[in-house]
Amino acid sequence: MSAYFGGGRIHVGAMTLAQVAPPGSAGRLLYGGDASYALSEPGNGTARAASAWTEGGVMRTGTCTLRTELVRLIDECTFDTGTGALTSVDVLDLREGSTWRRTYADGRQVDINVPADGAAVPIAFPIGR
Repeated sequence: MSAYFGGGRIHVGAMTLAQVAPPGSAGRLLYGGDASYALSEPGNGTARAASAWTEGGVMRTGTCTLRTELVRLIDECTFDTGTGALTSVDVLDLREGSTWRRTYADGRQVDINVPADGAAVPIAFPIGR
């Protein structure tokens, strides 16, 4: 599975989200399509994202905070699965390529690819769950 920013859009697997509003204050960008996604980049090496989508007629949400640690990106996320909260930590080590390693609180791991022509963004969706 891949998740990235490219061509002015957010791509998560087969889902593509287009920008739906001009940039807001504090660098906020809003995207929509099969889900809603808000991205804020305050410019201090961090980014925050929030998502909302409907699955099986139930609203689901996710939030992530991304930070830079030397040559690694760390993305900490929380998801509302409808049956409780689920958390994950994603690590993208730029020395090892362009793949996030997501580890959920229960130990389950999933790799999330960022294509060479894409850019890494906080992944506020519970990929692999």
